[in-house]
This record gives sequence, structure tokens and C-alpha cells, in this order.
Amino acid sequence: MAGEMYCGWKINEDSRLSLDPSPMGRIKFNVAGVVVNEIATCGGVLRDDNRVVSA
Repeated sequence: MAGEMYCGWKINEDSRLSLDPSPMGRIKFNVAGVVVNEIATCGGVLRDDNRVVSA
């Protein structure tokens, strides 16, 4: 299982997840959402190939 990729995430030897960087010159948009008691929210982050966050 270690070393396998899932939707841009890599599983390390110690079973921790790490984000796979974007291809050179591209931006990756990671999003997450949750619904609790019929209330929904979401958020996201833009990262470049150097893992620099853009707002």
C-alpha cells in the first residue's frame, strides 16, 4: 500500500498521507466538503508545483 497514489495523495511508508505536487507550471486545486445536520460547507486551496499556496 505504501507508495500508492490516490487522487493526488501519496501513502508514505509510515501510512501517512502526503500531497503530490502539481506538474511543472501548473496549479492544483484541492477541495474538501462536509455536511453536518443538513448544513454544508466546503473549502479549497490552490498550490503550484513548488507547493506555494495561492489565495
